[in-house]
Amino acid sequence: MCDYYVQETIEVAENILNSIDGVSAAHGRFYLLQSRLYKTTGETAEYYKSALKFLGCTSLTDLSVTEQREHAKNLSIAALIAEGIYNFGELVSFDSRRTNNAR
Repeated sequence: MCDYYVQETIEVAENILNSIDGVSAAHGRFYLLQSRLYKTTGETAEYYKSALKFLGCTSLTDLSVTEQREHAKNLSIAALIAEGIYNFGELVSFDSRRTNNAR
C-alpha cells in the first residue's frame, strides 16, 4: 500500500477531475501518474484500471512506438496477474494487439 498522504492526495485530485465535465489533458496526465504509482507499489489491479483510463484519454499517435509497446506489455501482464481482472476485452479495445505486433 502506498503512503497515506500520497494516497490521500491522489484521491483528492481524482475527485476534482471527476467533477469536471468531459475529459481534458489533465485527466490523461493524472491517470498516467496514478498508473505509475500503482505499478511501483505493486497494486496490479489498480494499475490496470488507471492505465486503461490513461489510454482512454490519450491518442496512441501521441505515444511513441516504444511507449505503446511498454503500455501493451505492462497491461497484458497486469491483466493476467491482477486480482479481479478476468478478461482482455477492455485491453483489446485500446488496440494493444496491434501495438504488440508492431515492429
